[in-house]
Amino acid sequence: MNMNFTDALDRYCALTGAVKSQKMVDACDFINHIVDKVDEAAIQIDCGTGKSSWAHARCAAYASKATPHVYVVPTRDEVTRAASNLTQMTNGEAAGIYLGWNQDECQSLSGRNLTFDKCMRTGSKSACARCPGRKLCLYRQSLRGLRRPLVVMTRESFIVLCGKGFDFTSHTILCDEDINVFADEIFTLGGMRRLADIFSMAGDYNVSQLVRTLMSGAKFWAAAPVPDSAARYMRLDSDSVAHALAEILRYMGTHTLKRDDELLVFRFVMFFRSAAACKAAYAYYFDGRDVFVKKNRIDLQSFTAYKKLIILNATASLSMVRLSGRAKIWRCRELEKYRREGSVSLFIVPANATKSRADRNTAAGLQLLSEHILAAGCEPDTWVLVVANRNDGGRADRVEAALGAEYGLSVFRLSRGLLRGTNAAKQCTIAFLPSAGFFTTLVDCALHVALKQGKDFLWSEVVCHDGRPRMRKGRFINSKLQDVYMRKSLTEFYQGIFRTAVRDGGSVAVILPLPDAEWVTALWRLTPFKVRAVHGGGRKARLFSGIGTLLDMEAGKPVSKTAVAELLGYKAWKSSRTVIMKLLKDFYVVSGRNLVRRDV
Repeated sequence: MNMNFTDALDRYCALTGAVKSQKMVDACDFINHIVDKVDEAAIQIDCGTGKSSWAHARCAAYASKATPHVYVVPTRDEVTRAASNLTQMTNGEAAGIYLGWNQDECQSLSGRNLTFDKCMRTGSKSACARCPGRKLCLYRQSLRGLRRPLVVMTRESFIVLCGKGFDFTSHTILCDEDINVFADEIFTLGGMRRLADIFSMAGDYNVSQLVRTLMSGAKFWAAAPVPDSAARYMRLDSDSVAHALAEILRYMGTHTLKRDDELLVFRFVMFFRSAAACKAAYAYYFDGRDVFVKKNRIDLQSFTAYKKLIILNATASLSMVRLSGRAKIWRCRELEKYRREGSVSLFIVPANATKSRADRNTAAGLQLLSEHILAAGCEPDTWVLVVANRNDGGRADRVEAALGAEYGLSVFRLSRGLLRGTNAAKQCTIAFLPSAGFFTTLVDCALHVALKQGKDFLWSEVVCHDGRPRMRKGRFINSKLQDVYMRKSLTEFYQGIFRTAVRDGGSVAVILPLPDAEWVTALWRLTPFKVRAVHGGGRKARLFSGIGTLLDMEAGKPVSKTAVAELLGYKAWKSSRTVIMKLLKDFYVVSGRNLVRRDV
C-alpha cells in the first residue's frame, strides 16, 4: 500500500499511542524474518511484545491486489477497531470487514427479534433484503468487504469461510492469537429423534438414514437409551454429507415445518456442512440424555487453501491445533532478555482448578493474599484482577466484596473464556485466579482425545464404575486426558497473568491453583516467575518452592545432586533421580555430581 514497514509501524504507534520500544522493534524484525522465510508458521512471542503492532504494520505495508492479506483477530470489537486503524494508516484506503451474524446488532438495526436462519445475506426471502438498517449492517455488507486487498475478520468468520470453500490461495493469512478450529454442538435426545423423523420424510435414502449413519454408536432411538461406552470418532465423506444436507434444504424449501423444527434442522445443517478441502472430523458422546458433538473444522495438517498462514500465539506450544509438517513453532532468543522486564510473583494453592474446588480454592487464595501480599503492604489504589466463571453462584461477587470491604482494594473482573486480546486490566498488580474453575468438562476433554488420536476413546478411561473421574492424586490416570486438561488450563492461566501490569513491564502478584509440580514447570516455559508462598505447607509446598528456586537459577550454575534432592524434599538423589529428572530434564543437564542449569 505504497509504504515500507518502518513507516507503517511509525504510523500505527502515532495513531494508537503505542510506544515504539526496542523490544517491539526486535520482535517485528524477528517476525518479518520468519514470514519472509516460510509460508506456514506459529510464532510464540509473549503478550505485550508487539504482535498486534507488527500485524497492523505488515498489513498496511504489504497488502495489495497482487498480495491480498487477511488479518484474523479474536473478537468483533477488535475487527472494527483494527479496520479503522488500518484505514487511517493507509490514507483512507478502506480495509474490508467480514463479520458473521450477531443477534444484538441485528435487533439494534432492525428493531425485530430475528433468528439467524431468517437473515441470509442473499436471497429475496431474507429479512435482510427488507431491513431498514441494511446499509449500516456490517454483516450484510461483508461480502463487499471480502473483495478488498485487505480484510479483517474474526477467527470464527475465517473458519466458516474455509468451511464454505472460499478460495484463499492468493491470500496471506495473519492470525492474531491461536486459531480455533474446534466447534461444539449439543443435541437433546428428543431433538435427535425428531431429526430422524423429519429426515425420514425427505424421500432420499441417504437423508432418511443420515442421523443414524452419522452417530451409529449413540442408540438414541432405542426404547430405553443408555449412555455410550465411548467418545466416538468419525470422519465423514464430505460429498455424501453435502448431498444429504442439500436434499434436506431442498425438502425444507417445499414443505412447511414448525418453527422449532426449522431451527433444529438449520442448526444440524450449519454444524455438519464443510468443504471437502477442510477434511473435517467429528467426535461425539451420548450420555443417555444428550448427544455432545465436537468438530475439528479444518485439518490444518493437510489444508493448503492459502498462500501463507502465520499464527501469532503466545502459548503456541500448548495449542490443541496441529499444524502441518511444513510448519514449526518459532521462538526468538533475542527477546529472552526482555522477559524479566516485568516480574511475576507466584502464590500457589496446591489444588486442581475445578468448579467443585473453587470455593475451597478461593478461601485458600484469600488467606495467601492476606498473609503474604497485603501483610507486606500495598500501594494506594491497588487493583486486583479477579477471574470468574459465568453462573458461579455469586462466588465472584463475594470475592469482590471481600477485597473491597475488608482490604480496600479495587477490583477488575474478567470472565474466564474472555481473557485473550484485552488490555483493560493492565492497571492490576494482583491477579486472583482461584475464584474460577478452569476445567471444562469430562466430555469436552474426552472428545478432544478422540479427535487427536483419530479413534474412539473408551469412557471407562474417563470415569470409574461409580461415575467419579478416573484420577489418582489429582491427576487423570490416562495421560492423554491429563494432557488435554493441562494444556487448556495453563493457556488460560497465562492469559490471565498477562492481562495485568506485567504485560507493560510491571510487576504482578499472582494467586492461582496448581495441582502438581509438572504444572509449575510447564507454566515456567511460558513465563518466568518466583514462587513466594504455597498454601498449607507440608511436602507439596516444599516441592513447589524447591522447583521454583531451581527454575530461577542462572544459566550455567551447578547444583549438587544431593542439594537438589534436599531442596525438593526427597531423602536421597539415587532413589528419586527418575522423578526429579522428569521434572527438570528441560532445564538441567547432569554433569558428574551436579546438575547444571541450561540456558533456556
